[in-house]
Amino acid sequence: MKRLLAYSLIILSAALAAACGPKAPPPQPAQLPTDDEIIAHALNHTYNWMDIPIKLTNGVYEKSGERAPICKVLDVPRPVGALDTGGGGTARGTALALAVNTGGSGTFVFVVANYTTDGRQYTGTNSVDFGDRNTIHNIKIVNGDIVVDYLVRKYRESMATKPTVPATRVLAIKNSTLAVKRHIGYLATAGTGQGTMADLRKGGLEVIKEHSFPAEFANCGKVQFTAMDYKSFRSASFYLIGKDGDILYTFPERTRIGWEFARIRAVAAADVNGDGLADVIIINEYNPVAGAQETGPVPYASVHFQKDNGFVDDWLFADQLNDARQNADIQSVLEYAKGRAPQL
Repeated sequence: MKRLLAYSLIILSAALAAACGPKAPPPQPAQLPTDDEIIAHALNHTYNWMDIPIKLTNGVYEKSGERAPICKVLDVPRPVGALDTGGGGTARGTALALAVNTGGSGTFVFVVANYTTDGRQYTGTNSVDFGDRNTIHNIKIVNGDIVVDYLVRKYRESMATKPTVPATRVLAIKNSTLAVKRHIGYLATAGTGQGTMADLRKGGLEVIKEHSFPAEFANCGKVQFTAMDYKSFRSASFYLIGKDGDILYTFPERTRIGWEFARIRAVAAADVNGDGLADVIIINEYNPVAGAQETGPVPYASVHFQKDNGFVDDWLFADQLNDARQNADIQSVLEYAKGRAPQL
């Protein structure tokens, strides 16, 4: 009986000691890597370039064979910060500017992103094209997006000419895919002129009178909105022309990949997002690429929102507008934009 009592006291003492003793510390969350570690991973990761996997080693990819791509990371700022990956979670990563040459005279410039959510697994994205021999001079991370400042050439300038016309693209990650969220173009200044009407005519462009008109914008005053096309093949381009014939702004064209331009359906200057500033609406018709669900000429509307010293193209809004098929005419665009157009 005494022995049983002794055993009971020992067990009770052990239980009390366990209950009153120090508790085991909770598991610690994974430590996110440092900025240097994130950049090191990015310089040695695999990315999707034109549906081709490219594995960088210390920022370089080389493969033997005819027209095999040679890829190098450019000496451009590599920001590190919190990236919005579209899934509601927090990721930390960076962005790289790449130069790719496939053996010809062109050197094509791209941007990729690399990020991690736990400090262990890293994701490398697809590449976003910034053109042939354009110049990326700055990359930063702002509010979870990747902001790229770059330079392009004036109309019909030689590819050997150094780009001088500034532009900005805002890139966003969604479902591990890197895509353009917004394009920002800037009005011409004394140091970044975009050419003249005489240059356009010399290059074979003619004014389309029924789609050209005088207009006034808060950021550039009274101008001539000018639609032009080529004599030799189907295409159209749009400009703001100043009183002296200078090109103050060139509107970028964007449509579904591979679609062929058919004709201009409508253009207008109107306040699309209700901020009191006149924006530009352009509706073109395109012939869909073979195999597309659409048949015959299909309208595609783009909206260029006036902003300070230029115009902003919100690609996400444009996709939503066109996917909803509210692009048949100017009034349809304005009706759809109510309560939906971005406030920039």
